[in-house]
Amino acid sequence: MKKVQIVISNSGDGSNALYFFENADIDTLRNLDEITGDYEGWGSGDGVQITTLTFPDDFDLTTLGVPFDNLEEIIGEETL
Repeated sequence: MKKVQIVISNSGDGSNALYFFENADIDTLRNLDEITGDYEGWGSGDGVQITTLTFPDDFDLTTLGVPFDNLEEIIGEETL
């Protein structure tokens, strides 16, 4: 099964952003606030908010029409 994790981030101006990750490590995502030190942005006062969508292996994720984010760029490759 393919998994897509959606993480909500606080943009700091009253709006939120959605980050899309493909098959990301859920424990790393849960700790984005601690790893990056951005408790306000990732934690939003409610902790890191994650939703996981599951698709069959043969599903083409590009048909979702969303850009996937690179977790290594967000937290630094050496952290993974």
